Amino acid sequence: MPKAGFTYGPRIPPPEPGYKQIAREAKKEVMDSLAGLVEFEDAVLPHGSGEEATKTLVFKAAPAELLDKTVEIIRQADAELALDTDARDKAIASLWFYEQRIGLMKTVGITSPNHIQGILSKALTGNASNPSPSPDTAEQLEETAKKAGVAHIKDAADTVVPLAVAVARARARREIALFYSQEAVWLLSQPPYNWKPQRIADYAEVSRDLIYHHRRTAAKRRGLI
Repeated sequence: MPKAGFTYGPRIPPPEPGYKQIAREAKKEVMDSLAGLVEFEDAVLPHGSGEEATKTLVFKAAPAELLDKTVEIIRQADAELALDTDARDKAIASLWFYEQRIGLMKTVGITSPNHIQGILSKALTGNASNPSPSPDTAEQLEETAKKAGVAHIKDAADTVVPLAVAVARARARREIALFYSQEAVWLLSQPPYNWKPQRIADYAEVSRDLIYHHRRTAAKRRGLI
């Protein structure tokens, strides 16, 4: 994003203790909420593959109860992401186009230049995949944004970090809940339960295709496919 000849606004520092720690804390909150359903060994986050991933937990309740809880967590995270990601992205666009703030990737915890460029392209063109104009001056950058209808958010510098933290927390909660949701689906499909995918889908109020995907993912972790 930075260009020669531009005068940039001051950097906005990322949060403390940082996005990685924020994500770890959010995942631990989910694990704590599942403590009555799952028993953890050595507080290991189950992100391995094959048998190693499943050896870190022992199920203490019927997998249907675990599925209930994880589906609830995922739905809540999805609802938060739908709102907060959009608001964060609008704040990012405002800060770049109207204040020329540099270092926004670090500010919001985005690690991919393509991701941040997609946010700016979407703000200008409505599509993250479209190429966006590359004005030569800050004045041209602002004019391009105004013509495209990019919102100028006056307090974006104050709101962008809290929004980015909310997005990071929701994504982390969703990620860990998804793992256990997949495990619950796998267990329900095995003896002594032997639930068919449609029954699991009806119970969880999700699509049967999603259940097939969950079951396949859990089978891959076990080296079965």
